[in-house]
Amino acid sequence: MNETAERFFKNRCISTEMDLNPYVVQAAELIELADDEVNRLAEKNIDRLQHEVAWSILHDMYKKCHEFTSGALATFLIAHIGSAEALCRTAVESAVNLHYASCGDDVGNVIAYFRNYIATERGQNKT
Repeated sequence: MNETAERFFKNRCISTEMDLNPYVVQAAELIELADDEVNRLAEKNIDRLQHEVAWSILHDMYKKCHEFTSGALATFLIAHIGSAEALCRTAVESAVNLHYASCGDDVGNVIAYFRNYIATERGQNKT
């Protein structure tokens, strides 16, 4: 196992001593590599990004998506299959929301995202 995949397991206190499927190891590595790249690009471009109105919200949305994805794999590894399945659905929904919010008019899209979220929550809380 390479050190990138190993970092995934160590950051989540999951033993690397167990017999791991190569696909699981590769998934852990890809999750970490993607996060490394996002962090590298954000750091490289922070002087410009800090002046973008929606930057911090979009970055927070990305971080949530990353944690949902990581959590799905981690819960799968500890045999909580139902929780892993729910987190997979949440991760996909989160990724779709991030994609929607970041394409085109990001400020308008973020505002629309929150308006829709609030309207949905209000509707669900009335019943």
